[in-house]
Amino acid sequence: MEHILVNTDNSTVYPYSVSRLKIDNPRTSFPKAITNATLEAFGVYPVSHGAEPNYDPVREKLILNVEPILSNGKWVNPWVVAPRFVEFERDGETVTVDQQIEEYSERQSLRLNEETA
Repeated sequence: MEHILVNTDNSTVYPYSVSRLKIDNPRTSFPKAITNATLEAFGVYPVSHGAEPNYDPVREKLILNVEPILSNGKWVNPWVVAPRFVEFERDGETVTVDQQIEEYSERQSLRLNEETA
């Protein structure tokens, strides 16, 4: 489980771990099983991943947002849809997104054929 630390000035530290909490509080004796209520007393909250949005897996990819957001009282790290490919130059020639998609699709087909052989 991922966590976020919310300081008294509302600044945050992400990611934050239970191990780090123990290091940051060396004079505190924590129980073996630390509950969410105990974590919250130290400003530490669980972070869940948001629901995956619809996307085209050939043209797009999912990445996690850099910082979680507070949504309906819970910390959530939402997924962001980003382009899988971008146009670039190789040896003085432009490699288009469509060319990259074609190459990607061919590699995927070869991989599937190898797995089923």
